[in-house]
Amino acid sequence: FGYPTVNTNCVQIEELVLPEGVESIGGGAFAGLRSLKRVAIPSTLKTMGSYAFAYCGQLGSISLPTSLQSIPEFAFQKCTSLTEVRIPSTITSIGDYAFDGCTQLNDVYTYIAEPTEINMNTFSTYTSALLHVPSTSYWTYYYDTEWSQFRDLVEFDAEYEYFYINKDFTISDERFPNFKDFV
Repeated sequence: FGYPTVNTNCVQIEELVLPEGVESIGGGAFAGLRSLKRVAIPSTLKTMGSYAFAYCGQLGSISLPTSLQSIPEFAFQKCTSLTEVRIPSTITSIGDYAFDGCTQLNDVYTYIAEPTEINMNTFSTYTSALLHVPSTSYWTYYYDTEWSQFRDLVEFDAEYEYFYINKDFTISDERFPNFKDFV
């Protein structure tokens, strides 16, 4: 699957407001809009295709809606000015290279209680970005092989609009495992 072609008449678009009711964004739909700084994604969006916002070099932050179920491969690849992304609790998969080349990505907020599977190439800023996780899920991210690659994990109290768990999960007020139970 190659890099999609871009309509050169649209590369100067700085702001994009998608209306409520839009449920799908096709592969490469907004790829290469180098001047795009802001995008308003409707709460009705359910799917997006690969490369949907790839190479949008001035996009500063993105907050995905809770209606979205997955982030496809290469979705935000090479969005070099992207500094923050907010991933809703409804996301069940994040594709390879989804945030590859997002060299300024400093803050990744995930509202997912149980970490969804990602690969070592999903993000390219593991060593420099902070991963913000729900305080109830700190240890599940800390011990997850891929998510624990982030430079540091920061807890926050998540306000859940929708709570999705894809595995067995226990919520406890215990912050640290009781290691004496294992001896």
